[in-house]
Amino acid sequence: MNQSLIRLTSRLLVASIAILPFPSNAGLVPTDSAAASAQRVAIKTFVGRPDVASKLQALGVSAAQAQMRVDALTDAEAASLAERIGSLPAGADPTTIGFILVAALVIWRLWVDAQEREAAASHRAPAKPVPPKPEPPKQ
Repeated sequence: MNQSLIRLTSRLLVASIAILPFPSNAGLVPTDSAAASAQRVAIKTFVGRPDVASKLQALGVSAAQAQMRVDALTDAEAASLAERIGSLPAGADPTTIGFILVAALVIWRLWVDAQEREAAASHRAPAKPVPPKPEPPKQ
């Protein structure tokens, strides 16, 4: 009984798969649509960063409002904004990095000079003892 029920169920499943059509929709996704969604994701990621969110809060725009504004952008506006975000410099201001590098170089050079002076002082021959001054003759 059990075996025949399994066979009947299997045959019905095979028949239903063979006969009944599966609703499928395999269409091409336009490149513009895919690029626009990627740009919106990049903008939302940028707006979601803590430093950007705090700056927006200082300007009076909440994080939720910023996300709603990103959703309201047209594709052209999203592309333009994503391009501007992509062209921003990563990291700190270049002049700050330059000052830090110069300061590090100066400190390193001073340290190397101090090490060389210590090494030169430890390799010097011991100083000759100064002979005692002769005592004046006693009269």
